[in-house]
Amino acid sequence: MLELSDLELVVFDKDGTLSIPKGGARFVQNPKDQVLLKGVSERLAELTASGLKLAIASNQGGVSAGFKRLEDAILEMDYAMHLAGINHGVFCPEMNGGKAFAIEPRSEANGQNTSMPFELLSGGHCTWLSHQISLDDSGEGVWRKPCSGMIDYLCRFYKVDPGKCLFVGDMGSDQKAAENAGAKFAWADDYFGTAL
Repeated sequence: MLELSDLELVVFDKDGTLSIPKGGARFVQNPKDQVLLKGVSERLAELTASGLKLAIASNQGGVSAGFKRLEDAILEMDYAMHLAGINHGVFCPEMNGGKAFAIEPRSEANGQNTSMPFELLSGGHCTWLSHQISLDDSGEGVWRKPCSGMIDYLCRFYKVDPGKCLFVGDMGSDQKAAENAGAKFAWADDYFGTAL
């Protein structure tokens, strides 16, 4: 059994792990067409109360396949983060894994949270709030799961050893990404107590 004391960071896949399309379609049709799965809110509240860092890492290949615009994927991630109460997300919009985007809410003067995307270039550089972040082992194709680029980025961003990171997902590519990053892995159904 995995103990919370063994962890510093928990990263979640989005689709099929945290949320599903509210309208019942196979894929999210618009940013607000998302609802959290059973058991997710309660588990996330427990993790937040324990002081763990939480993030989302999601493949969003529908962008490169032409099913949605990049702006829609950004808004979709932003809304999922809002539903889940998670403040950091990374997603890969390309089937070849060549680039990813990091999204983090920022407070506006009016107290509203908005999201600002910052491109993680295939060369491994991210300009984020005027700070440059570099992944020294990056290159073309590192971002899309089952590659470990998004988990690697989040571990480095939060200064967490991958062995203290848990990745929760619902697909074999999620499990392989965790393995490639040296992180722990849990199946979403088991983790959220929804397995039949």
